[in-house]
Amino acid sequence: LNSHSSYTRVFHVSVSNCRMLPPFQNVVHIALLKIQTSQTFTEFLYTKCTYRIFRRVLFCLAMLAPLAAAAHAFLTDGAEELKISPEKKYKGSEAELEKRLFDELSTNYDRDIRLGYTASGPHRDDIDIDINGIDAKNFASQGQTRTAALSIKLAEVEIFKELSGEYPILILDDVMSELDLPRRKKLVERTAGLQTVLTCTHAERVLYGKEANRIKIEDGKIKK
Repeated sequence: LNSHSSYTRVFHVSVSNCRMLPPFQNVVHIALLKIQTSQTFTEFLYTKCTYRIFRRVLFCLAMLAPLAAAAHAFLTDGAEELKISPEKKYKGSEAELEKRLFDELSTNYDRDIRLGYTASGPHRDDIDIDINGIDAKNFASQGQTRTAALSIKLAEVEIFKELSGEYPILILDDVMSELDLPRRKKLVERTAGLQTVLTCTHAERVLYGKEANRIKIEDGKIKK
């Protein structure tokens, strides 16, 4: 379950982030190009930018978490509770957090120069996903993992709707194979009204009588 990619997509939805990405990218470019500049100045710019990214990640997770929890509860008919939280629990005032980020970069500065990229910081952090209080990444079954991923995807759909005013096209590639029958039916019910592209090997085991435009691919050829 690649949780990092989920909040990365949500992060890039917010147009306001465009104002803070260029300076952050410039700091990364300084390391990549190994421009001869003040290490302290570079670290200062990085700290300011990464703190803003950290705050934005928290904002995005605050939007994502309750929507994903609601979607997960729907798909599991209330049998499971999904909780999403930051992997790293940064605490303290803005000044304290900036100092922590500054110290982290200073410690790893030479390593990052050798690597050609900044290997630590909020832009590299993951998120924790728990199901009924248990770490999903280490202990969830394949069906639970798939359900959690779908719940996050459905939450993203709602966020896109809120930010853009319209629903996106939802693409689900062979998501039914690891879901049991009740969860399959719940997913079909949950996506009703959304423009959804769903791939599967046995449509009759997925749609359960729901109307849909079916496209069959046989021997590499498309058939309607």
